[in-house]
Amino acid sequence: DRSMKGKILLLFVILIIPMLPACGQKALKEVRSLLKEKKAKEAAVLIDKLCSDTNYNKMPKLYDLGIQAQIQLNNVENEKIYLQKPYDTLNFFRTTYNIIDFILKCDNAERTLLAEKGKKMKFHKNNRTLLHHYFTNLNAAGRYYYKHQQFDDVILVMDKLLEIPKMAIWGDDKSFIASKTYTDNVFIFQHSSFIKNKFENVCKYKDITLSDTTHRRYYIEMLSLTA
Repeated sequence: DRSMKGKILLLFVILIIPMLPACGQKALKEVRSLLKEKKAKEAAVLIDKLCSDTNYNKMPKLYDLGIQAQIQLNNVENEKIYLQKPYDTLNFFRTTYNIIDFILKCDNAERTLLAEKGKKMKFHKNNRTLLHHYFTNLNAAGRYYYKHQQFDDVILVMDKLLEIPKMAIWGDDKSFIASKTYTDNVFIFQHSSFIKNKFENVCKYKDITLSDTTHRRYYIEMLSLTA
C-alpha cells in the first residue's frame, strides 16, 4: 500500500545519502591514481567530465586535481624547452591557461564554502604561489597569440591577465596594474576586440589607454570607428 511504499522510499533515501560522498571520493581517487601513474591526459578527460557534474563541481579538491593534471601536461613541453628539443608551443600555452583557470576555479569554490559553511581555505596559499609562477607564461601566451594574429585567443587570455591582478588571490601588491606591461596588455586586448568586432571590449579600460601616450592616438581612432 501507499504507506509501505512511502516507508520503503524513505529508507532508500536514508541509505543512499551516506553513499554520495563515498561515490565522490571514489571518482577523485581514480583521478589521483591516474596522476600518480603520470597519465595526465586520461586524468584531464575525467576531470573535465566531473567539472560538468553538479555532484562534484563544488569540490575545491576536484579543481586542485585539475591543476595537477595540467601541470603534468605543461611539464612535458617545459622539459622539451629545457632540453632544447622541439616542443608544441600551442600546447604549452594552452596548458598554462588551463592551470590558471583551474587555480581560479579552486579559489572560487573555496571562497564559496568559506562563506556558506565556514570551511578553511586549504589550497589558497599554494594556489597564490602557483598563480604568480605561471602568470608570466600566460602573459607570453597573450603576446604570442597577438603576434600570430590569433585574436580570439588573445581576447580570452588578455581578459584573464587584466582581471587577475585585481583579485584577492593575487595579494595586496597591485603595482603590476600600474606597469607598462599592463597598459600594453590593455591595448592589445582592445585592439584584438576591435578586429573581431567585439566593440563592447574596446571601451573596457578606456581611462588607462587614454592616459597612455604610446597608444592614445590609435585608440581614439578605434573609438571613433566604433561609435
